[in-house]
Amino acid sequence: MTGRDLARRLYRECGLDTPPDDDLSFASQKYRKKNGNDNNLIALLERLYTASEVSNSHKRMPEINWSFVYTTNYDNVLEYAYQQGRKKLVPVTSEKDGRDYVMKRNVCVHLNGYIDDLTPTTLNNSFKLTNASYLTESFLASNWAFMFRRAIETARAVFFVGYSMYDLDIRRIMYQSTTSKEKTFFIERPGLSEEECADLIQSEFGTVMSVGLEGFWSLHDKVKATYEPKQLNRILHAFDEIESGLSEYGFRDDDVFDLLLKGQPRREHVFEQFVHPNTAQTYFIQRQEHNRVIDALKNEQKDLIVHSDMANGKSVFLLGIACDAIRQGYRVFWLKDSAEQIAQEIDVISELPSKVLVIIENYTRRLDDIRHINLRRSSTLSLLLSARSSLNDYATDNLQEILGGRKILQLRLDFIYEIDLLKVCNLLDTYKLWGLRDAWPNWKKMKYLKEDCSSEWRSILLEIIRSPDVFARFSPLFESFKDNTELSQILITASALKLLGFTAPSEEMISNLLGSNYLFTLDFQRNPLIQQIASVSGQTIIPRSSVLAKFGLTEFADPKIVVETLVRITKRAHDIATDFNNNLYFNLYRDLVTFSQLQGMLPEKGKRDLLIRFYESVKNLSNAQSHPHFWLQYAMARLAYADKENIDRAKYFLDTAYAQASKRPNYHTRHLDNVKARYLIEHAKVLPSIVDALLEINDAHAILLKEAQTEKNSAPYKVARLYLSFFNARKNELPENGWLLLKRSSTQLLEYIERLPVDELANPHVTSCKENLEIILQEILVKN
Repeated sequence: MTGRDLARRLYRECGLDTPPDDDLSFASQKYRKKNGNDNNLIALLERLYTASEVSNSHKRMPEINWSFVYTTNYDNVLEYAYQQGRKKLVPVTSEKDGRDYVMKRNVCVHLNGYIDDLTPTTLNNSFKLTNASYLTESFLASNWAFMFRRAIETARAVFFVGYSMYDLDIRRIMYQSTTSKEKTFFIERPGLSEEECADLIQSEFGTVMSVGLEGFWSLHDKVKATYEPKQLNRILHAFDEIESGLSEYGFRDDDVFDLLLKGQPRREHVFEQFVHPNTAQTYFIQRQEHNRVIDALKNEQKDLIVHSDMANGKSVFLLGIACDAIRQGYRVFWLKDSAEQIAQEIDVISELPSKVLVIIENYTRRLDDIRHINLRRSSTLSLLLSARSSLNDYATDNLQEILGGRKILQLRLDFIYEIDLLKVCNLLDTYKLWGLRDAWPNWKKMKYLKEDCSSEWRSILLEIIRSPDVFARFSPLFESFKDNTELSQILITASALKLLGFTAPSEEMISNLLGSNYLFTLDFQRNPLIQQIASVSGQTIIPRSSVLAKFGLTEFADPKIVVETLVRITKRAHDIATDFNNNLYFNLYRDLVTFSQLQGMLPEKGKRDLLIRFYESVKNLSNAQSHPHFWLQYAMARLAYADKENIDRAKYFLDTAYAQASKRPNYHTRHLDNVKARYLIEHAKVLPSIVDALLEINDAHAILLKEAQTEKNSAPYKVARLYLSFFNARKNELPENGWLLLKRSSTQLLEYIERLPVDELANPHVTSCKENLEIILQEILVKN
C-alpha cells in the first residue's frame, strides 16, 4: 500500500467516502483527532503493514548478497521473506547510529520507520506518516545519508524496485553521482511501453525495466546460467602502500641535492636511517616532532595532524613517519592526491587485520573520504593527516565532528628546534650547500639559520637557491617563466598546483585547467626545461619542489601572466566542478580563491593590485556569488592593505559573506567573526572620532575574548596582536577610559595565552601577540 493509498484508507475510516485529497500527513492528523488517541491508528497500521505471507519473488530476495538495502516502506515484507529463507535481515531506522551497522551486510534501513518498532513514541518520531516530497531531517542529518551516497558511488549495480523517485533528496543524491546512471535500474510493473518508460522521471536516473519483480528474477536466472564469477582485483589504485626497502649502493651527494631542491625524496634512503641509525649517512632530518608522533601511535592515538605553512617539510616528515611506522609493524597506505572514487579501496584497507596507518596529505580536500574511513575503520587503523596551517584552522571543527569528537593530536612543523637546527647546519656543511657562507664558523651559521632564516625550512631552502652556484643550475628554468608561451602557462599551472599541495597532478588535470592539449605534444615532452621542474611519465606531472615553484612564480614570472593564468584555471576548475559535480575540482577552485593560498603565489611588488584584479575577475562565478567563503576571502584581501578605501570595501564584502552565511543552515561564522574583529581594529585606526574608535575596539575585543574562551588555537591572537598597531596610532588621543580598556583587554588575553597547549604557545602568531600585549601594558605602567 502506497502513502496515497494509506491516506485514502484513513479518510474512509473517518467516514469520508470521497477523500478531499491524498495527503497522508493531513489524513493521519484527521484520523488521530477523530479517534482521540494513537492506539487505534497503531492497531490499524499494524494490520495493514505486518506481512503474514509474501510472494515467491519476495522469498527469492535473500539469494543475492546485497551490499546495502534501503526502503521507504513501513512493512516487514523483506524481513519476513528473509525469515522464510532462513536468513536474518536486521531492520533499522534512520534514528539509529549508522556507525554501529556499517560493517554489516544483512541490514535493511527503513527511512520512514518500521512497523515492528511502532509505538506511541515512535509514531511521533521515527515513523513518518507523510508523502511529502522530501526525506526526513533526521535522515539527512545522520550518517545514513552519507552512507547512502557512498553506497550509490561504490555499488557495481543499483536496483530500485517499484520506487517512484518522488523524494527530492534521493534525486539530488542521484544527480550528484556522475557515474550512477549507467549502473542504475528501475524495476517497474510489466506492460509499460517504451514511450511510457521514457516519460517516467526514473528514466533520468537510470534504465527503466518494465518487467516486474517476477521478470527481474527471470532475467537474473538467465544471466546466472552462463555467469562465471570473476576474481575481484584487490590492487589499489587510489592508495600507494609504502613498503620497506634498502638501497643496494647507498646514496650520492646528488640525492641530497635532489631531496632539498628538487623535492625528490628517495624512500630507501629514509628507511636506511631507521634500520641502521648509527651507521647510515644523514640523508634527512629526523625532527623532534617525529618521536612525538611515533610515541602517540604506540599509545594508541588514532588521529593525528601535522600542519605548517608552504614548503616547511610536511611531505618529507610524513615519509619519515611512514618508514618508521613500517619498522614498528604497521602497514602504511598513502592516498594519492588526485584519486577519485576511492570508497571500495577504503573498505579493503579497513578490513585488514594488521595495524594500519593511512596518510592523507591536504586532508581539507578529503573530509568525505575521512568520514568514510571513520565509519569503516577497525580499532587498529590510525589516521595521519597533513594540511597547510591556514586551511587546517578552517577545517578543524568539521574534522572534529567527523571523527566523533575524539581527541586529535596536532603538531605544527614551521619552527625547527635548535637541536634539529644543528642537524640542518651539519647537513649543509657535509654536502657543501653553504656556498659563500661555507667558511663561516658554526656559531655564525646557526645565528644565520635562526635569525635570517627564522628557523624555517622554506627560508633556508630559498637562501640555498639564491646562492650563485645553485642559481646557475636553474637559471634556464627561471627564465622560461618570463615568456607568455604555452610552456610558461604549464609551468605556472604546475607550480600553482604544487603550492596548493598537489604532489602528482595528472596531465589530464593540467590540460583540463588550461583547456590545452600542448602537454601531449612531442614539443612539450622533449623540452629539457620541463624536466627540471617536472617528471613527465605515467600520465602524471610531478612538480619537483614547492620552493622552486614559489621562486619561479614570485621572482621571475610576469605578474600579469601569472594572474591571467590563475584566473583561467580558477574559472576552469569552477566550471568542471559545477558541470560534472566534481569534488576534486571544486576543492581546487576553493583553494585557489582562498586568500592565504593565493597571496603565496604572487610577487610582493604590486601584490595588492594583483590580488584585487584576481578577485574582480572571478567574483561573478556562480559559486563565488552565493558562497560566504569567497566574499570572506575578498574581504581579507582588502584588509591586507589597510588604507581607508580598502577598509571600507572590506566591510561591504564582509557584510555580503554574513548575508550569504545566513542563508545556509548551521553555517559556522567563527572565521567571519575573526575577520570582523580585524576589520574593527583596522577601521578604528582611521576613524576620526576616538570615542567611536574605542567602541569598535571594545566590539573587536568581545569577539576575540569569546574565541579565546572557546578555542585552543592561535586564531584570536593572530588578530589581537594588532592591538599594538592601534595603540601606537592613537595613544596620543586616548582618554582615560581608553587606557583602561586596552589594559583590561591586554591582561585578559594574556591570561588566556597562558592556558594554551604547549604546541600553540610556540606558534609565531601567539608569541607575537604576547610580545605586543606586554609592550602595551609596559607603556601603560610607565604612564601611570
